[in-house]
Amino acid sequence: MVRRRPRLVVCVLLAAVLTSAAAPPSGVAHTDGSGPSAETGRTGRLAACGEAPEVYFLLCLVYELISSAYVDPIETVILAEGAARGLGEVEPAPGRERTAPPCPLPAPEFEAVCRKIGTAADPNAAVRAAAARMVRYLGDRYSYLTTPERYRAVQSNINNVSPGSLGVGLALMDGDDPCEEVSAACRPVVFEVYPNSPAARAGLLAGDVLAGLDGPLADDLACRDLPRLDRFGPGEEVTVEVIRGGRTLALRAEAARLAIPAVRSRVVDGTIGYIRLDSFSSGAAGPFEEQLQRLLESDITALVLDLRDNTGGYLQTTLDIAALFLEDQAMGGQQMHKGLIGSWSAAGDGIASDPALLPMAVAVNGGSASASEILTAALKGNGRAAVVGERTYGKAVGQRTWELKNGKGTSIGALSLTNFRLLGPHGSSFADGIPPDTPMNLPSCLHPDEATRRAASVLTGAR
Repeated sequence: MVRRRPRLVVCVLLAAVLTSAAAPPSGVAHTDGSGPSAETGRTGRLAACGEAPEVYFLLCLVYELISSAYVDPIETVILAEGAARGLGEVEPAPGRERTAPPCPLPAPEFEAVCRKIGTAADPNAAVRAAAARMVRYLGDRYSYLTTPERYRAVQSNINNVSPGSLGVGLALMDGDDPCEEVSAACRPVVFEVYPNSPAARAGLLAGDVLAGLDGPLADDLACRDLPRLDRFGPGEEVTVEVIRGGRTLALRAEAARLAIPAVRSRVVDGTIGYIRLDSFSSGAAGPFEEQLQRLLESDITALVLDLRDNTGGYLQTTLDIAALFLEDQAMGGQQMHKGLIGSWSAAGDGIASDPALLPMAVAVNGGSASASEILTAALKGNGRAAVVGERTYGKAVGQRTWELKNGKGTSIGALSLTNFRLLGPHGSSFADGIPPDTPMNLPSCLHPDEATRRAASVLTGAR
């Protein structure tokens, strides 16, 4: 019988939670027959990973990927100890040692682990418990093993897909004036309705004052709560009460799974360009360049790039966007597995690379992480932009994520491993975050127009 090899799909993510990538390792240890030979014993049989049944593939894949791709070298005995800890509460099945298929032996140090898995009542659960604990034993909060369902949810988040949304942008306003604390006068206001969204179909308009969602809004609503107001279950019917022109309207909308635009832009006060990037999703670079080009054609005299609360995304998207603002300049680099150093640079002439022609500010906060920090460091380190707001998150490592599939092509989960350390354009680290050139109060509930005015105030001739 020909055994199908497990398959892996790999991507490089730069996110505070989880692109182009080098070829992944094989994912199966000892497929060339160099591993331990099958052994029959009184308490279960052992086999090389390439010879074991598919139920055991996950243990071999996770071990091989950690050994070959984790940023720091890890002793095999430590990984075996972690796997053994994961089997601490696994129930054995009496007599199964005589009928169990041979279990995998990724390395000799795993013999006790292998035998215990081979006699478990639920080998699938035992393998997953051992593999997950092995990853946790790295002591790295960014490395994890997850289920197929959770992997899909993470990918949706990275690609700016909301599981259930009406599709509106909200800010706090007191009449025509921006405000920051909810009160009787300072209320949530719709500043944007996303095209083809449930909100657009229901008739919501920019400028509508939000009065209720299936009832009155909470009295203790805080600035940080605004994004959560537009989170619902897919298909959930919502009554949206808004005040428009002094009248209260009740509109019905059905929340839906929605691809939130990752890039949004506007011209403020006739001369300041504002471009917002919510995530470095896989398809964001093209729309970003298009909207940046439209802003340039509007004869703007200054630009604000808003990366507040942007937790990251794909490396290739980050590099593509950075290249729009740089001209033959170093952008950053990475210290990879076994100390290898890689670097990135912008080649050619970015369409907005001249700081004299277009002064630029980058707005960041404590939620700006990873890919946002690469871009911010590249722009700041090359003198292309002033950084305003708050110190960034400080995630100076990047992950590579493998979707793990069995021989039939069915997903059995995903493994995210810290694969490299991030460096600024001149070899600097931003493990402690990137400090702003000008500290500034830019709360997330601030209207984009006001955030733009505040950020642009540091640029000569921007106002």
